[in-house]
Parts: sequence; C-alpha cells; structure tokens
Amino acid sequence: MTGIVPEVIKVLPILAGHKQGLQWTAIRRAIDYIIDMKKSGLNIVAINMSFGGTFFEDNIFGKDAFIGGKNNLENKLRALNENEILYITAAGNYYHNIDITELYPSSYGLDNGIVVGAATANGRRSAPSNYGVESVDIFAVAQFDNKTVNLNDYFYRLIEIEEIPYTSFATAIVSGIVGIANLLFPECNYLQIKKIILESFEPIKYLNRMARYPGIVKLSGENGVGLISDGILNTKLIEKYCK
Repeated sequence: MTGIVPEVIKVLPILAGHKQGLQWTAIRRAIDYIIDMKKSGLNIVAINMSFGGTFFEDNIFGKDAFIGGKNNLENKLRALNENEILYITAAGNYYHNIDITELYPSSYGLDNGIVVGAATANGRRSAPSNYGVESVDIFAVAQFDNKTVNLNDYFYRLIEIEEIPYTSFATAIVSGIVGIANLLFPECNYLQIKKIILESFEPIKYLNRMARYPGIVKLSGENGVGLISDGILNTKLIEKYCK
C-alpha cells in the first residue's frame, strides 16, 4: 500500500494489543521497546498513538494492578521525551470537549506530545471529533483512506462525502508529516520540529475555539503557510524556530 510519505521514511509496526483491543500494560511495554530501539541507534523521531481511553482506580485485578495507573503511562511518555521522541495522539471521536472530559494519552499535555483532531475536506470539524482549545493542538484533514476490494486489489481513492473522517486517520497523517519535517529540516531538534508543524497551519474560521492552533496542518501551502510554501522550502520557519 502507498502512504503519504517518501519511501526513505520507514514505519516500525509495534504490537500493543489483540483482536479485543489495546491494553495499557501492553502499550507501556511497547514504549519500552521503542526506547530500546532508539538507544540501539535506530532513528525514531515520533510514534503514532491513534487511540485513547480513561483510567479507573479500581478494576477486577485490584487497584491499578492491570493498567498500572495513568501516572505510569505518563512516566513512559516522559521517557520518550528524554529520548527526543515525539508522540502524536488522537483527540478521540466522542463529540467531547476534552478540556472538560479527559481522554488519555491526549490529556497529559506533555511537551513532546501533539494532539490531533479530525477535519473534513471542506475544513470543518468532523462531527465526532473531540476538541478543546487547551487540550487539542491542531486538526488534520482525514477524509481519505486506503480501501480494500479483495485480498489482491488495493487502491487509493477519496472517501465518499457521507463517510465520516475520524481522528485516528488525522493522527497518522500528522505522524507522517513529522517524518517529512525531519527530512526537510535536519538542523532542527524534535521540539523545534513540533513547533514548526504547529505554526505552519492554515487558519480555518470553523475551527476557532476548537484547538490551540485553530486550523489545518499543511505540508504544502501558499503565502507562508506549510512546510513547503509556494513550491519552495519554508526557510522562515527555520529562521524563526531553529536558530
């Protein structure tokens, strides 16, 4: 299948669940594995975390015995920061303002995180996408997909307009753009890359009061918007954030 990034950018799939869903314990172990890979010399710049949920103090295994508690997951994300790795996470698809109704890992608000909402092709918030001017960083257009006709026939097409974009798609898109940004701006560190991506958004009036940066992530744009603007590298971003 064809993605949105050049082949020089590689995806490392990490198993952190099973057919019934994800487990917080497995997620923490997966993060440990990612950190080990980074320490071994693999150039991991970001992880895609297109999921979310809540924590319960008590469960059938006893107090935090299985999930390990939200503080333990936060510690793992902070360990990613110590190893210069961004995590890109979905705002969620519950129609909620997550400034009020917390969702993890989106609600941690750590320096190395980017929280992504989903927008439609015409720049409006996707109906189910969560939002929050304090908790969501930015939106990405997620109204396209890879569709499977049969086991041997993959093709890329636009989603029909009635199909709904979700934040998992949007999060994966931003993760890909982070990879591209690391190629385009090799002199910038991981936190500078985050700032560059957030500041290169296209403002959208329909997203006002929906995110910290009320607009759409742009890889390519015009008039100073996008990592590539008017067909050339947006060097103003380097001058502003990486020097």
